[in-house]
Amino acid sequence: MAPEHGTTHRLHPASLPLELVRRIGRFGFLALVALFLAARSEEVAFLFILLLPIVGAVLRYATFRYELASDRLVVREGLFVKQVRQIPYARIQNLDTTENVLHRALGVVEVTVQTASGKEPEAVFQVISRASLEELRAAVTEGRTHAAPATNAWGSDAEVARAPGSAP
Repeated sequence: MAPEHGTTHRLHPASLPLELVRRIGRFGFLALVALFLAARSEEVAFLFILLLPIVGAVLRYATFRYELASDRLVVREGLFVKQVRQIPYARIQNLDTTENVLHRALGVVEVTVQTASGKEPEAVFQVISRASLEELRAAVTEGRTHAAPATNAWGSDAEVARAPGSAP
């Protein structure tokens, strides 16, 4: 599948329930306390704590965008503080995928984009379809083949091979 350059993509709609499950897992103790207090005091105000993961999941889905440009991956996210990361395809070393049982049932994957620039991943796509993953892989592969040749201390590899006295 040839990648569509210049089109903006979103996360898969299944990211909403999967992100909600992940966030509730993080807030699990708080959610149990809120439910317990709401049941004992008959106040719904404690259930407001449960809205935090829901709002977080919706905001993540609504604000995360990525674009497959001809030479780079552009990731945009954030509502109040907007982040734009431009990752040249030539710098992408690995596209890690994670699938749990729920991911497989929904036909989606979680993708982590890694470069050599540090310990943290450059981007994390919480939930995208398998077709979007293949499109991303094709764009990265195509972008790597069209990238400039690698250079070393003596110039490009092609120049070193043509240098006088170099081995054929």
